[in-house]
Amino acid sequence: MEGLRGQAFIVTGGATGIGRAISERLVREGSDVAIAQLGAAGERPVPGAWMEEVDVRDQQSVESFVSRSVSRFGRLDGLVNNAAQLGPLAPILEHPSDLYRTMLRTNLEGPFLMLTEVARTLAVNGSQGAIVNISSIAGLAAEEFAVGYVSAKFGLVGLTRSAAMELAEHGIRVNAVAPGPVMTPGALRIRALSGETLTPKYARQPPLAPEVATEDVAAAVAFLLSDDARAITGVVLPVDAGYLA
Repeated sequence: MEGLRGQAFIVTGGATGIGRAISERLVREGSDVAIAQLGAAGERPVPGAWMEEVDVRDQQSVESFVSRSVSRFGRLDGLVNNAAQLGPLAPILEHPSDLYRTMLRTNLEGPFLMLTEVARTLAVNGSQGAIVNISSIAGLAAEEFAVGYVSAKFGLVGLTRSAAMELAEHGIRVNAVAPGPVMTPGALRIRALSGETLTPKYARQPPLAPEVATEDVAAAVAFLLSDDARAITGVVLPVDAGYLA
């Protein structure tokens, strides 16, 4: 991708699943990558990337990590907000209120804290940049048994569009990718724990392929971070093999 070599990006949740594919893709493109990972000590390192323990729900943890990333690389060019909690699944009338709050805090407040800190850093330094939020097709068309997750992902779409409008004056682009069915290890664990009776309707196959690969999502993210997407902001790009169609 044009313009990614020599740039520096933060990827939250970048050691596993979709996040790992994104980190690996950016490293291959020649970017410096800082991975903010909860439970970093128990995850496999991503070759060529730097990883530290970060809780995106904690503002002090976020601020400290962003500052260390700038010090380590000497620059910062953008962010991929990928860290998220997927489940467990539960019918809305049985959905615990504390689980709902946890979903919003992890999947919406956390990305907000990271986005604003990175954007503030870029603006203060007079640097243009790009931010990509990882939403979901569940943020564009609701899925059953996941009201907390769906609420957060719909909110992330709103955060993306609001931030794109306000940060344009600083030369900061903000977009989102909405993956379709991606059978990461985490998604498979949630499905197994929830039982077949709570299997979401996205279990049906999309028209283009049986499922979306993590590398497909990574390719879309790399494009939106690159100079090839310099005229694109405020967009939510589904990577769903035609599921929403």
